[in-house]
Parts: sequence; C-alpha cells; structure tokens
Amino acid sequence: MRCPVRVIFIAVLVSLFAFPAFPSDVPGSKDYPLLPRITGYYIGDYQEVEFGSHDFIDPEGNYLTVEGRRIQIEYDINEGEPPPGDLFVIMNYERAASGAGGSFYRHREDMTYLTLQQDSTETWAEVMSQGDGQTYWLVIVEKGVAQQRISADEMARTLKTAGRVSLSIHFDTGKAVIRTESQVIIDEIFQMMTEDGRMRLKVEGHTDSVGNEADNLALSKDRAMAVVQSLVEKGIEPERLEYEGFGESRPVADNETASGRAKNRRVDLVLL
Repeated sequence: MRCPVRVIFIAVLVSLFAFPAFPSDVPGSKDYPLLPRITGYYIGDYQEVEFGSHDFIDPEGNYLTVEGRRIQIEYDINEGEPPPGDLFVIMNYERAASGAGGSFYRHREDMTYLTLQQDSTETWAEVMSQGDGQTYWLVIVEKGVAQQRISADEMARTLKTAGRVSLSIHFDTGKAVIRTESQVIIDEIFQMMTEDGRMRLKVEGHTDSVGNEADNLALSKDRAMAVVQSLVEKGIEPERLEYEGFGESRPVADNETASGRAKNRRVDLVLL
C-alpha cells in the first residue's frame, strides 16, 4: 500500500520542478489594447500619467514631441524562454501597427516608432528592445491636451488671496480661436463675474518661445482679446474688462521642455 503513495509524492515533486512559476505582472499594470505583448513575457514595470510627453520620430524621419496621456511598459522574458531577438520584437509591433491601419519608422534594428489612429485618438508609440529581446519597452502617448478643472468659486478665492489666477485656456494652433474643450473655463469666469457684479478683471495673454517674438506678442494680445469678447458676448459689461498681451516675455516654466512650454501658454486673470 505504500508504493502508490510514494509514486504520487514523486509525481507531485516532478510537476513542481517541471513547470516553474513565472513572475506575475506588477500590480496595476496592463497591456495596451492596440499593442498587446508578445507571448512569453511579463510586465516588469508600468507607469501611466494623465498628461506627459515623449520625443518621437515620424514616418518621414522628423523628430517631434507628442503630448498627452503617457504610458510606459517594460516587458521581461519569462525564465527559461529563449530570447527571440531584437529584430523579431521590433517587427512584431510594426506588423501590429500596419494591421491596425497605422504606420511605422524603423530607426534601428532594436527601435521603431509607430503611429496609430483609433476613432478620434491619435496614438504614438516607441518600441525598444534590448539583449536580443530579453527586455523590451513600449512608450505610448495618446495625443491630447491637459484639461484644467477649476470652478468659479476656486477662481474667486485665488483672485481675492493672490490677486491673479493662471488658466490653461486652449486655442487653435497659431490662432486666437478658443477651442471647444476650454469653453467650460469661459463659462466659469462668466459665472464668477455674474455672482460678483462689482468684479473687474484684466485678461493677460502669454505664449511659449516657439516662433517669432513679435508674432508671439501679437498672438498673445489677440488671445486675451478673444477671451474678453467671449465674456462680453455672454453678457459681461465691456467696462469691467481689460486685456493685454505679453507674448513670451513672462515665462513661468522652462521653454526647453514640452511640459514647460505647455505651462507658459496660458491666460492670466488679474483682479483690478
């Protein structure tokens, strides 16, 4: 009767050593739906931010910075799996991009750049492989703009304590046309000025340092005027509003970085 028990015990030991436990994905991580992992890998590191930036190369070989929702995923090969080679990893994602109607630019045998379009979302990705495919990384940016969320009450409190408030009002590139997603901020300014009928404001326009200094000065003035015009059209008395443009002359962040330039492209409200 002891023989079957021994056989079962040995079988259990063999099964434990024959099938090693692979590492699990790091908590909170997940594959990007359009670019799933290669079989035999686990996620060793995962980072996601609502708004960030990364430098890419487009299909024509031009460098550009893309801003938006940023995801970085590190994939490590399971123990015992033979590495497939850097080129295999790169080509796998190039085929995935092409199959989804996208395009790619192969920078090196261990690095490629992808562009994808899904509905209204433009997605950029960098794929880099290392050690013959032992580890590879995806850096993904869903192109977009950071949306500021601020209420009329919050603006009023900041104006009363600091005398000014900075707003991230978005305009069409190179123009003084307020974008649809920023109309909610205009609505909050209108509400604040309606609730306090004695409030008077100066609207100041600011740009980053990209482009010609004189053009930036004129653009900042036009954008400040566009905010004033929007408020007047909603019913705010013109005599309660002033405007001025400062172009690139008053940066609040480093114009050498994408995130810094985004902060410098702003509209300030100053309490009069």
